[in-house]
Amino acid sequence: MPTAPAGPPGNAYGAWTPQPGQGPYPHPYPYPGVKPLPSLQNGKGTTAMVLGLCALSSFYVYGVPAIVLGILAVVFGVIGLRKAKRGEADNGSQARIGLVTGAIGIALGAAFLVLIAVFWEHLPEDEDRYDESDPYSYSLVRTVTP
Repeated sequence: MPTAPAGPPGNAYGAWTPQPGQGPYPHPYPYPGVKPLPSLQNGKGTTAMVLGLCALSSFYVYGVPAIVLGILAVVFGVIGLRKAKRGEADNGSQARIGLVTGAIGIALGAAFLVLIAVFWEHLPEDEDRYDESDPYSYSLVRTVTP
């Protein structure tokens, strides 16, 4: 019959036992004052990239969402690049992509707003207005009178 592995005194199975003053789980960082892993600080760069791509894909909605999302992407991109340069994050390329796509989204949104403002008077009027001479202009159902 196999025997249980040897562990610390008072623990027959070799499992971790808390020392006095510790909680039920060991501390995730062995020494006090140790910085968290860089991968735990990557939120700003990832957020910048996602917001920048959303800004690029939403410029055609009157330009306003692209400008707002682009500004947010630029802000998060700058913060993410600063964290990457300090060594607190390891996704500087994502932050840079967010910064660039956010700036392009701002430019496209502003250009679209300018185009709308310039050509607003030249847009065709709504041709689906009610025409009194045509009794069926809005109806898809023909009424039959007996």
